[in-house]
Amino acid sequence: ILSISLIFSIINICYFQYTKASSMLSWEGVRHQFSIPENVQLSMCASEFLSDIREHLSVKHEGPPDVQFNHQGYLILAHEKDAEQLAENVDMQKNLGARVVLLSKQQLTEKYPWMNFDGIECGSLGLEGEGWLDPWSLLRAFKQKNLSMGVKYIQGDVTNFEFENINSTNDIKFRVISAVIKSKDDQECETKFSGVINCAGPWAADIAEMAGIGKGDGDLAIPLPIEPRKRSVYVTHCPSGPSLDCPFVIDPSGLFFRREGFGGHYVCGHVPTSETDEPPIANFDTDFNLYEERVLPALTSRVPCFNTSNLKAAWAGYNDYNIFDQNLVVGPHPYLTNFFFANGLGGHGLQHAIGVGRALMEYILEADYVTIDMEKFHFSRFLTKTRLNEQMTLHQSR
Repeated sequence: ILSISLIFSIINICYFQYTKASSMLSWEGVRHQFSIPENVQLSMCASEFLSDIREHLSVKHEGPPDVQFNHQGYLILAHEKDAEQLAENVDMQKNLGARVVLLSKQQLTEKYPWMNFDGIECGSLGLEGEGWLDPWSLLRAFKQKNLSMGVKYIQGDVTNFEFENINSTNDIKFRVISAVIKSKDDQECETKFSGVINCAGPWAADIAEMAGIGKGDGDLAIPLPIEPRKRSVYVTHCPSGPSLDCPFVIDPSGLFFRREGFGGHYVCGHVPTSETDEPPIANFDTDFNLYEERVLPALTSRVPCFNTSNLKAAWAGYNDYNIFDQNLVVGPHPYLTNFFFANGLGGHGLQHAIGVGRALMEYILEADYVTIDMEKFHFSRFLTKTRLNEQMTLHQSR
């Protein structure tokens, strides 16, 4: 969930850290409401893990980890034209074991009388296992557990890879055998390893390019289609706002909001619904015009009591955005046999990284997936131009 590159050998695991990590700037939590079954399973894996977090991440001589998980469902609203797709999503999610319910407009109005449902046909609500948490506490718990198990953290930048050829029948494939790491004091060292997992977040394409992906001939000319996309998040104060029953609301307009704590504060924002709405990524500056022009009007239209709200804080961060189909890229490269991807989480890192990490561990150790089949997320789909689009989610395909 941190933007890093991971290099592993049989006995050592090293994380080469990026300083512009997305996780600390995330607003996301855990939801089971996706249209692709494997994404649902990944989020359910996270819910299961978090329910037993003390068993998984406790460290000797330290207090048990507390990620301040807020058990509150996500509410995804749909226009009439999308109602059938949302109903299909809910049926599939239920079949996988998720506790989700489809609510009609009348049911929504009765359950949330403080919300205006003009233009809304129905909504899906998570009943169990969904919610949000403190990303810093979760990341720290992972790091402390890793350190207790002998994982080495190295601060530095990968600047180059070395390769060797592997002749396999009629195909010529390659292995990455070492990397050059540049430290903060400009010292360089070479590290040899058994394999690489590219989990460099918004800058994953840079790491892939260093490995020759997108710079070679034929299929190796196809790059990793990951780009950084900036997202601004706002905290507003509204003493008369929704009470403790306020879910994490995802609106068809791109608006999202949820309660933050118990003092009348709410986290909100807007996800662009078209490529032309994407903000520039040159810096971390928060887009306050977006709040005034998009977020606040949509928020007060959906929840009229926010007319009396006041903006209190804001920040911006980057998502690792898959420009091909806005979905995960997981698993091995078809020609670099020991170069693995864990990219394109697109703001879902907090909820999908746990399942993705387990899947990659299975593939590396067993040469296959054991719990969740991630093959449809492989890089090879870019070679065949096979898109894997989510429907009726916050980051759905445009």
